[in-house]
Amino acid sequence: MSFLKNIRDDILTLEVDDSQEFKWYVEFVVHRDIMSHTGTVFTLGKAASISECTRQKSNLRSSTEAELNGVDDKISKILWSNKFIEYQGFKVKVKCDLPR
Repeated sequence: MSFLKNIRDDILTLEVDDSQEFKWYVEFVVHRDIMSHTGTVFTLGKAASISECTRQKSNLRSSTEAELNGVDDKISKILWSNKFIEYQGFKVKVKCDLPR
């Protein structure tokens, strides 16, 4: 409680670097019991703004299925944040980097 009392007047500041790029990273992992998890991180400038890890809703047989399922689970949040950033007056460049 003393920690919370001491930071009560602090202000959270998120900074954007000169690139003005925001990025979403989507990762997945498949466990031996065919259960999968998806992790996402959203960066805007110098720090991660949003991060989460969720259990996938279905049992999957391959890493390809887990990857597609993970992206499908998170795409609505990615598109919403894209529109939100655009409505704040920033130009959004859409770029998809896929692992090789």
